[in-house]
Amino acid sequence: MAQRRDMKIRDWTLPVCTVTGLALLSVWSDLVGHGSGFFASADAVQEIANARVLFLAGLTLSTAFYMALPRVLKRFDRMVGGGVATVSIVATVLFSFPEAVPFLPVSYLCAGCLFLIGVGYGWLAVHLVCEVAYEDDYVTVVMILAASLVAKTILTSLVNMYGPASAHVAVAVASPIVCFAMVAVGQRALDRSSETLDLAELPKVPEPDRRVLLVLLILLPVLRALVRGLSKMGYWGSEYEVENIIDGLGFLVVIALMIFFARITLVEEQGDDMITRFLPPFLVILGGFFLLDPQVGHLMGLTEWTSYILTTFVELFSQLFHWALIALSIRSLNIHPYRVVGIGYSVYGVFSIAYALLLQDKVELSSILIVLAMYFFIVVMMLLFRSGRAGEPKAADRKPQDAPNGEELFCRIAESYGLSPRETEVFVLLAQGRNRTYIQNTLFLAEGTVKTHTSRIYQKLGVSNRQDMITLVQEFDS
Repeated sequence: MAQRRDMKIRDWTLPVCTVTGLALLSVWSDLVGHGSGFFASADAVQEIANARVLFLAGLTLSTAFYMALPRVLKRFDRMVGGGVATVSIVATVLFSFPEAVPFLPVSYLCAGCLFLIGVGYGWLAVHLVCEVAYEDDYVTVVMILAASLVAKTILTSLVNMYGPASAHVAVAVASPIVCFAMVAVGQRALDRSSETLDLAELPKVPEPDRRVLLVLLILLPVLRALVRGLSKMGYWGSEYEVENIIDGLGFLVVIALMIFFARITLVEEQGDDMITRFLPPFLVILGGFFLLDPQVGHLMGLTEWTSYILTTFVELFSQLFHWALIALSIRSLNIHPYRVVGIGYSVYGVFSIAYALLLQDKVELSSILIVLAMYFFIVVMMLLFRSGRAGEPKAADRKPQDAPNGEELFCRIAESYGLSPRETEVFVLLAQGRNRTYIQNTLFLAEGTVKTHTSRIYQKLGVSNRQDMITLVQEFDS
């Protein structure tokens, strides 16, 4: 398996496809919702309904089907994908040029187009995030997701700053075409590759962490939907024009902030369980809520430029965290990948619709929702922490004779040399001949964390490399 994974790293087809696909997926929705080439169409839709709600309705419906019927849709994936690709691409073209169909009212035509675009967005989100989950390790997954958002930020900013309305339309029409092509190429790469990571072979999380992960999979989309609803990009049809104040320096600041917080909260090890592991990124999002409140920004003396930079970062980071959590859930839970993504996105869609209807022209509700969101999050995390700790034996209380698969000797050595519980877990796997990739996936640790633990283990054992460690193990009882 280790050899297979090493070979897979040299194949860049899947990473390139997923980075490109996810980047253009976000570009597609942003331009359709806020590009200057679509203002007239959005105005027409607003005559009969909230434009963003129609898009979200299509997204929610498509992902709900994947949540409810994952195996059925998997069986007919190619046929369904071909139909969705055709209608969503045509819908984007017609939304750009509604006058091309003179026999239909423009408002109803544009409304139907937005709904179909939402359906296509949902289909692409399910397949692209599932493909990301097949990457070799979780760190690579986060890097790919972050790279896609970096690319999206740069492309969207360049189009907004320098592109005329016609450029907005051209990029928006081209984006879904390339997205569907990337999904197809990525799927063929997975099918033909003998080095593909088998998700079934990855270790699954224990029951307490399973419950926590499922709750977080539902909780995070609720918070992300609120972040989107409170941001300047959250309203379709009320205020289309988004000032191009993310200039060259601006989007560099946004990218730097996202990469920094992604590294310290999503890549670096934060704890031994799911609660402590994901508490930091949740706190980043909750802290960002204050930046989304105009009153707080005014009291803090934030300029319009600074406020927009910070709120853009919060929105991008919440999207990154959402994708990363879904990918980890696919890898860690015995649930069909389509169902996992369907849960994450259908919950997001439902609450996004609720927020869109609730917050439209009612900005004064934002402060109330921020307070309620923070209170709800704190209560849920306290309950999860108590549930995750209840009845679980502490690692320090485990006795050597309880270790399975002949690990008694390794545990006695660890106890003799004063290794911590986590260092003991790493040491046992090292002594069994496991490589770093296996240890990362088994213990859900970042690569850097495994290296740090290994270095400390060698230091405490008084050895300098694995061979010396093996010699120490062999001579321990002699």
